[in-house]
Amino acid sequence: MTKKDKKEETEIVETLKKQLEEKTAKLSEQEDMLKRLQAEFENYNKRTEKEKQDTLAYANEKIIIELLDILDNFERAMGEMKKTEETGKIKTGIELIFKQLYQLLKTKGVEEIEASEKQFDPKKHEALMQIVSGNHEEDTVIQVMQKGYMLKEKVIRPTKVAVSKKENKDKTGE
Repeated sequence: MTKKDKKEETEIVETLKKQLEEKTAKLSEQEDMLKRLQAEFENYNKRTEKEKQDTLAYANEKIIIELLDILDNFERAMGEMKKTEETGKIKTGIELIFKQLYQLLKTKGVEEIEASEKQFDPKKHEALMQIVSGNHEEDTVIQVMQKGYMLKEKVIRPTKVAVSKKENKDKTGE
């Protein structure tokens, strides 16, 4: 090998070393950037999970605050019941408090499920018993035992009902 060949070879090796160092430095930078992005993503996930938990924990805070006003009114009414024998005013007061509570729930999207004399719907009703009735079609709600409610389009408590059934005849046909 001549001196010229060795010099060219050395230059090529040096050029390759520089290129390798540059690529290694660039790779190291990208690796650091990926580590930072990963850490940021993990922090983001932790932060959003905490926000979600806080939202769930305090989701009902506003409605509870509004219900506390109604609770105060009930306490006042009960205090008045102890002081007086006059039940007419107390009855009126309690009816007003009931209307106030019902209106609050209605503004939040709560609606009563109509059930009486309706066809039984297992999505909205919970049958607690069946009653033999010749006056109603089979599977008609004939008694509401506990009102049910929907929140917007979702049943949050089904109506507990008694459902009509036809009279059973025994196997002999009697």
